[in-house]
Amino acid sequence: MEVRVTTRVIHETSGLELYPMRKARILREGGVYHVTSRVVERKLIFDETEKERIRIWLYQLANFSGITVLTHAIMGNHFHLLVEVPSKPSRKSLDEKELARRLDFLPEKPSCKKSRGSLFLSDIERLRRSGDPSRAHEKCEAVRSRMFDLSAFVKDFKQRISQDYNERHARKGPLWEERFHSTVVQESPGVLLKVASYIDLNPVRAGLCRDPAIYRYCGYGMCAGGDEEAKPGFIRLFELLGQWSLAEQSGKALEAYRVALFMECRDRPGKKSEARASLSDEEVNAVINLRGEIPLGKLMKIRMKYLSTGMVLGTRIFVESFAKQHRMRNHLKRKIKPLEVDECLEWVVLNGCPGNT
Repeated sequence: MEVRVTTRVIHETSGLELYPMRKARILREGGVYHVTSRVVERKLIFDETEKERIRIWLYQLANFSGITVLTHAIMGNHFHLLVEVPSKPSRKSLDEKELARRLDFLPEKPSCKKSRGSLFLSDIERLRRSGDPSRAHEKCEAVRSRMFDLSAFVKDFKQRISQDYNERHARKGPLWEERFHSTVVQESPGVLLKVASYIDLNPVRAGLCRDPAIYRYCGYGMCAGGDEEAKPGFIRLFELLGQWSLAEQSGKALEAYRVALFMECRDRPGKKSEARASLSDEEVNAVINLRGEIPLGKLMKIRMKYLSTGMVLGTRIFVESFAKQHRMRNHLKRKIKPLEVDECLEWVVLNGCPGNT
């Protein structure tokens, strides 16, 4: 939710109209927000590769900042995020070791052999040895100020996308058409479910797919594909919905959510059905009859999509061995977890390696 200032400001002497004041954001201590932002000229510039990189950065920055991504949708020219921003903890709980641990979630610097957290602790120790504790304190505060703060989180996220996109495409200038838009979302089941389903149904209504489960760049698609990174946010969403029993059974939660998604996207004559894609009664009823369960054949197809997009595929021993070599070669501190795609064959896949982004 934002307040738009519409008052025209006229210079007393010249009579010229001055630039209007910027919108004032309505932010509060903690809460749930729906965040959106579009690229300049609204061109469809994000392809599959770009979306995958953006998805990785989203969770890296969320883990660093302490913000929970409940769900999201990364589209060709914009993104939607539904995030929960917890109240900022005390400085005591965000001590230097905790700051260093969180810094290690951020992408590694290719030219550096040490992790971000190790470099941070080294700098703090160096400043204290040199008799400059105030600088050490300022450095800690600079990191703390980026945590549990929606504006700082989205600023870092959009800046990371802009820098990478401009560098890879030999481009200059702003990438985003304006500041991000944020809406405070009431934490009631009806409102939360409506906003979450609106976000996860974006690829369906944009005509990119008929089933959000196969779109791996939205929160529901990631969960349906078995991605562990999106699961905590999905579980938290069901806790906020008051569905504690379902939150403890992620499989059942996915099934219930799938039914809600398809019912929300049912074709309703007279509701702009000509402008946005919707689902037929036949498609919706098929999901309802299965109580939201994805048939095994389709589920395997969803998970096996990683065959064409993953970096390494094979047995767990083979993939974990590769991940270990990659970590040692690039001096990465955190572990790289492969994703299981076939229980019977015991196949796993390595999607994105931190440090390669």
